[in-house]
Amino acid sequence: MLGPQLRAIADRLARAGVECPEDGAELLLGPVFHRWLLRTRPFTEDWPAAHVERVLRAVSFG
Repeated sequence: MLGPQLRAIADRLARAGVECPEDGAELLLGPVFHRWLLRTRPFTEDWPAAHVERVLRAVSFG
């Protein structure tokens, strides 16, 4: 179901030189689905941009 989205994100991360782009794609989408499916915390207005920044920082230290 999410294969095309994960591949698209991984392809973009690979073009940016990320060492493990598939892992980066999962790091990006995993918390989104966790919050959405389990309703653990709300999506605030600033959360998506902050989350992307966290993931990009994490994958750039690989």
